[in-house]
Amino acid sequence: MAWTIYPDLGRNKACMGIPYVTASVTDLKKSPRMEYQVLLSDTGSVAFCIGILPVQDVIPERGLRIGIGLDDETAILDARQGMHDEFKEYTKENLAQSPKLKPIPPKDKSIKLTGYGQKLRNEVFDNLHWLTVRFNVKNPGLHTLKVFMVDPEVVLEQIVVNPDNNHPSYFGAPFFKLGQSSR
Repeated sequence: MAWTIYPDLGRNKACMGIPYVTASVTDLKKSPRMEYQVLLSDTGSVAFCIGILPVQDVIPERGLRIGIGLDDETAILDARQGMHDEFKEYTKENLAQSPKLKPIPPKDKSIKLTGYGQKLRNEVFDNLHWLTVRFNVKNPGLHTLKVFMVDPEVVLEQIVVNPDNNHPSYFGAPFFKLGQSSR
């Protein structure tokens, strides 16, 4: 079992996913993973935005999950993070009645890239659902970002490290050619 390229899926050239839809991993040490070397100049709390294809809430007892790690620190993210509860399934009353039902994790409202509070910005219009996680970076320099498969239904499209709140874009960080200005 390994991450597979899904060409022509999403807004970029491809996405990454796990084709074994019945697979599930609880131990991240045994999970298929992708690793990226990232150069971080900031220290302290550094935000990472994980762009996944929109998912349905098919397992409300636990959500759909993806693991993210930076060096030796890891977090398991619920893909329902910030999901709009259109059908009012996750009310306080329903959560109290069901011992298995888990509440929807909140969205990090401080990161403009996620589209919170912006007109016409949601996963329907963007065709992308942003998950956020923060890691504490002790030293600037080269670090290893890891993406772990926990549930195979989560398809990864984009990763944005330390998103720029001054220039938010649903396409992620802007790319500039040499000599081109961001103004």
